[in-house]
Amino acid sequence: MPTNEDKMFNAANQMNPADIREFDRNVPPSVSRDIVKDNAKSVHFPSTPGETPGLPNWVDPLPLGPPPGIALVDKIAAHFAMRDKVQLARELGVKLPEEPPKDAA
Repeated sequence: MPTNEDKMFNAANQMNPADIREFDRNVPPSVSRDIVKDNAKSVHFPSTPGETPGLPNWVDPLPLGPPPGIALVDKIAAHFAMRDKVQLARELGVKLPEEPPKDAA
């Protein structure tokens, strides 16, 4: 037995009856008709899967590489790693050798 989709997706089958009454009481009939008209338009799917008429549905992939700004993040991380190393050396009472950081310019 085929299913009747109009009955299956009717608002009465999808909403609580009290909600439907509340909607009818608060929404003018002209607005309800406009909502029904807007949702009654058919959806056009492409005839061939994966193809969209008129517009391409894919883009060229971006080349793999480091994200923009990663060099700056690496410098910040190296700076904080050096600060942590200096702080740990102070806490342990160890003197670090006096050499400038490699990335100092």
